[in-house]
Amino acid sequence: MSEGNLIGPGHSADALAGSREIVTLGVRRAGGARLLLVDPSADYRDVYYRRDFSGLELGSGRGQMLDELACLAPTLTDIAILCQSNWSYRLRLPSGVLLIGEPRGNWHGHMAEQVIAQFLPTHMVLQGEFTQMLAAGARHGLAVACVLDEWPQHYHRLGRRLEHRLSEDHVSLVANSTAAGVALLEAQGVPAHKLVTWTYRHAAPRQVCPRKAAPAGVEARLLFVGDISFETGVADLIRAMWLLEGRLTCRLDVVGTGQVAQMKQFATRLGLLRHVRFKGAVANGEIAAMMRGADAIVLPHRSVLRQSCVLTLREAFLSRTPILASDHPLLACQLVNGETGLLFQAGRPGALSEAIGRLFSDQLLYARLSRNAMDGLSCHDRSVAWGDMLGAWIQRDWPSC
Repeated sequence: MSEGNLIGPGHSADALAGSREIVTLGVRRAGGARLLLVDPSADYRDVYYRRDFSGLELGSGRGQMLDELACLAPTLTDIAILCQSNWSYRLRLPSGVLLIGEPRGNWHGHMAEQVIAQFLPTHMVLQGEFTQMLAAGARHGLAVACVLDEWPQHYHRLGRRLEHRLSEDHVSLVANSTAAGVALLEAQGVPAHKLVTWTYRHAAPRQVCPRKAAPAGVEARLLFVGDISFETGVADLIRAMWLLEGRLTCRLDVVGTGQVAQMKQFATRLGLLRHVRFKGAVANGEIAAMMRGADAIVLPHRSVLRQSCVLTLREAFLSRTPILASDHPLLACQLVNGETGLLFQAGRPGALSEAIGRLFSDQLLYARLSRNAMDGLSCHDRSVAWGDMLGAWIQRDWPSC
């Protein structure tokens, strides 16, 4: 697994012609901090290839992280990302960031020790809570940051409660994607001086979309964007449409990947397949237009809800299309019910159907949600940018950077 001209499956030599600089080591500064980012949720090599070679970006979050790390690179000795991939590789990007890909089967206790021994980091960022990595960081005396993008209570499935792990001395930064999540962590015992609310760095709005006074037509055009599963509430949304039959004609566009076959089967069983269109993976740049063209954006999540959903919420605000969202804590803390969004009880298709019916029968409510979207956006954007947070954290205990 040495560094070299690594061309992975699905990437031809022609596609990479003239791009040998991708794997060159580059010139690195000596004597500074060495940062290791651990994130098994995405293959960063594929994120880089999709955006920089094909121009297709399926989600902006991980691409933004690559950009943020490229900005940090000149101030550090080295930066590496350990991610999950289909095969083992080492790939140096033009920015100097080293990508370390390991298959799922290799993610075990010894791997953490091996990667740390090879890369010799001074700082380690865990994009999530990983027990083995936390323990390895303590054994090697690393400064550790845990950047959480789930609601904190989801981590209590671990044998030892999350707050005890995050209170250990070597964990010097704990970040959550909402202020409510940070407050919950503090209430559960995580020291307040470690806690930060984070977000991705948001570009200025491309344009200010006009307000919507009412749905465009008789048919209610609903849009879902995200992971497709029972946990994210897609089945609840389909059943809610079935409950509305005879009262309101709905059409649903589902954007994303996941349990598509199961959802198609469910829609077929309810006789709704002709009203539900599964669009698959859609380039990030096309999502904004789809949101503007919808009459309502639905976030029906039950339990699984990550920072990518918070990005979806921001795009929904920018589109000024009314938002229907479950009362999942990560959503409820960012919406004012009846003002910047309409909330319903998570996991209850009946409650969702009533919310849909109310939105499309009350023109004043519909117009108010669209009018107040920019107020919701201003409240949503009050967190520190991910890259600024990491830069300040490293600078705090490594002043030479």
